[in-house]
Amino acid sequence: MKISQVIFVLLLSASAVFAQQNQLTDSLSQVIGSKDQHDTIKVKALFDLSMIYYMSNPDTTMLLCEEALKLSKKHNYTYGMAESYGWLGYLLQHKGRVKEALSYYHKNFELAKSINDYSGMAVAANNIANIHQQQGDSKNAFYYYNESLKIHKKSNNQQGIASTYNNLGTMYDNNDQKETALKYYNKALEVLREIGDKRGVAFALNNIGYLHDLSNGDSTSLWCYLESIKLLEEIGDLEGIASGYINVGYLYYKKKDYSTALEYYTNGLELQKKVGNKEGIIRSSNNMAGVYIDLGQEDRAVAILEESLSLSKELGYPKYISSSSALLSELYEKEQRFQQALNLYKLHIQMRDSLNSEENHKAAAKQEALFEYEKQKALDDAEHEKQLAIEQEAKQKQQILTFATAGGLGLVGIFLLFVF
Repeated sequence: MKISQVIFVLLLSASAVFAQQNQLTDSLSQVIGSKDQHDTIKVKALFDLSMIYYMSNPDTTMLLCEEALKLSKKHNYTYGMAESYGWLGYLLQHKGRVKEALSYYHKNFELAKSINDYSGMAVAANNIANIHQQQGDSKNAFYYYNESLKIHKKSNNQQGIASTYNNLGTMYDNNDQKETALKYYNKALEVLREIGDKRGVAFALNNIGYLHDLSNGDSTSLWCYLESIKLLEEIGDLEGIASGYINVGYLYYKKKDYSTALEYYTNGLELQKKVGNKEGIIRSSNNMAGVYIDLGQEDRAVAILEESLSLSKELGYPKYISSSSALLSELYEKEQRFQQALNLYKLHIQMRDSLNSEENHKAAAKQEALFEYEKQKALDDAEHEKQLAIEQEAKQKQQILTFATAGGLGLVGIFLLFVF
């Protein structure tokens, strides 16, 4: 009874996390520090506390999850180990330790699979796909996103379905299939609005705004970005707000309103550094460098891009290596540093080609065909089942008619026998 009561209290507290955050934090801390609570209860409390801190204080979250892993291993608590590996993978990925993150995600997936935790499997597959996507490996990214979507649909997890739709939209966007990308973003937005997920709606709006931005729909883009930032401010998602600032800054940059663009880029960069998101730091830095180039302040641009390229190589993401090296190559050429400029240009071409490879485009086309096939197959299966039901009903009616006829003939026979 005591364990059940603790779990009940934790769930009630978690549902009111934003209204009573301090009270919840104190309550969870008491559970974690109590000598009377079992370690598995403490593990769950550590995860709940991680949900509070991960957006604003990832370093604290890392310590909480490491403690959860330690306690879970002590008792061979499979669910706790799986969840810990998932959390740590996410935190390591955002710190740029991608190889370790991928290893942890695979451990998360295998442990979740061993206990038939479908939700955990789907999230792990999604995270594995995300890293492959960032590395330009579309084939594996599509495979794991598809696995994630199948599991979420099987368990009717609307949140997971929307998240995977959103990620698939990003995949098609990266493969220059904008219409397909927009289709998936809108599907994600529809589901997220139905379940009232503010953070999810914000990111879907952000992605839709980006696609309109590419097609010069600046007014639609600005509305989407500002609505996204507003929702993220309500829930305190610093990383999401930072991404929104970068996108708004780019709209002003296109209008040559450099002072406003720099203001948004600078605010975004400060938030990305605060949460330790290296990918976000690269995006902000590259955009700021572009402004300084247009303003003729090329020395500042070079310093920013050199740091950005170093981070891009550390992450191993071709997209950012390509953009950073391309800009830096042009600046080196102007400074007559021709050999360095040529080396960076070759690096840019190599990364660009790896992203735009025929294999990636084929993977995208194959995946879309697979989705359409599975969708049609589901409709065909439903129609087939309907037809079988109709045939079964007709068969049952025929059996009833046959029995009725036989019964009637039997009665006639008995009557004739009686007359005879």
